[in-house]
Amino acid sequence: MLMHPGSSRFFELIDKYLHHSASEEETAELFLLLQSHVHDEELEQHIEQSWDAEKKELPALSEHRKAQLLSTIFNAPYPLENIRKRPGAFYRYRWLAAACLALLIALGFLWPLLNTKKQESRAVATTNTIDAAIRPGTTQASLTLDDGSTIILNDHPQGELTKQGSTSVIKQDSSTLGYQGATGSDAYNTLRTPRGGQYNLVLNDGSHVWLNAATALRFPVSFNGNDRTVELDGEAYFEVAHNSQKPFYVKMRDGAKVEVTGTHFNVMAYNDEPAPEATLLEGSINISKGNLIRKLQPGQQAIVNSGNISVINKTDPEESIAWKNGFISFRDADIKTIMREASRWYDVDVEYRGEIPSRFFTGSLLRSASLTDLLHILELSKIKFKIEGRTIIVSG
Repeated sequence: MLMHPGSSRFFELIDKYLHHSASEEETAELFLLLQSHVHDEELEQHIEQSWDAEKKELPALSEHRKAQLLSTIFNAPYPLENIRKRPGAFYRYRWLAAACLALLIALGFLWPLLNTKKQESRAVATTNTIDAAIRPGTTQASLTLDDGSTIILNDHPQGELTKQGSTSVIKQDSSTLGYQGATGSDAYNTLRTPRGGQYNLVLNDGSHVWLNAATALRFPVSFNGNDRTVELDGEAYFEVAHNSQKPFYVKMRDGAKVEVTGTHFNVMAYNDEPAPEATLLEGSINISKGNLIRKLQPGQQAIVNSGNISVINKTDPEESIAWKNGFISFRDADIKTIMREASRWYDVDVEYRGEIPSRFFTGSLLRSASLTDLLHILELSKIKFKIEGRTIIVSG
């Protein structure tokens, strides 16, 4: 690789920026160099070589250095980290390559800096056309009433949409549906988000529910019995109003169920995911299936498999609700896990052709980012993508 005469200074500026020691003048100098594209080839080489670093690993970083580097990357101005992590090992990047990658993504310059000669051979092409056709998800949902009729929520202004018995169904704002009024109705409604949609719901008891894409929640218009039971297909975050006399249940597929009296938790129960999961952020919950029952404490996650319920301690339980807070987030996720979420959020289908390299990803990306933003970054792992219509073709 041909080194530009100013390379030493360029990488010195990167190092200073990531260590928060760059002056205003040095930061401005670094931005100008990035925008000049003078060091494009060197940067691409550093990024690409990092994926092959296992054969030429440097001695492991000290714990202090690991924490310092991760803190720098995780707090970058643009919240996207793409640090690969393999099972049984810490991040195995050469530190400079990781720093380059983190900085480029943080500044939003990653794709323009890639070598233009190689862009023609990359699988993801015609970025502007694709981005115009395939947009990130938006606020959208439909409500199916007890009589089977359906209301497309985006077609209606704010205000009362209908009544179910003596309970008013109100579109509170562009993203929230609420139920208000006296109890008494035995009717059930179902709120559905399509692929590429999300919506919020305030139940009659004051509990709040955030629905992720491709999710359906069936619930009573009012909770008249001895409990508060809803049925979930998909993913939702719950902030349940406390009522010790009337427990709140979330039913999932295969007989799994979450029981609470008032707490904050996330449930992921998509049919195309390996197993339902419940993550507790505040309070306590019981999760059960058949005769099996486990009690979770804040920061724990339960995974409901066919014959058991496993409980793990989450390093950062907030990762489970990154989607609610506007991020696509992964930790040690393989490509198929990432593409399942991409399929739901960008409303696309995914096909796999040939042998796909085994790769594991840790990182987060704004949900408002384009599909090509996500794919361009994943391409750095030597996985190829091709978009045909609304189908992503993944190959090795």
